[in-house]
Amino acid sequence: MPENLPNRSSDRVKYMILGCGSNGYNVIEELAHDDESILIIDQDPKRVNDLRDQNYEALVYDIADPTILEKLPIPEVVFILSNDKNANLDAVRKVKEVHPSAYVIVRAMDRLSLPLLEQAGADAALYPQEVYAKTAVHTMRRLHSSRLA
Repeated sequence: MPENLPNRSSDRVKYMILGCGSNGYNVIEELAHDDESILIIDQDPKRVNDLRDQNYEALVYDIADPTILEKLPIPEVVFILSNDKNANLDAVRKVKEVHPSAYVIVRAMDRLSLPLLEQAGADAALYPQEVYAKTAVHTMRRLHSSRLA
């Protein structure tokens, strides 16, 4: 069930996370080091309560709802990280329509989605398996070159 936004001191937020599964949670943990405002949106009430228990600002909404952005603070950066391919694509379009100056980083569910998400307006579309593979190979090369030095 959707909720009203808690009393905020500002109508802006640095980071907005749409969808908070394991990828979203890891992004939040990295962002928490920045000491900036983070607002998390997820459709799972239990997940939202768990995030609140960890002192994160989190609300229950379905990111497929096209009206949610009008109810939320203005974001500087939006991470769209659900595991729903179509919801992510629709969310990119909606964020760019409502908040055209916001940076949008989105999770691609497969390689074929990457160009579609970018054409929809994403500033960066990331396919987690590809990111992991590139990081693993880069790490291996760095380790190998340090042994040769």
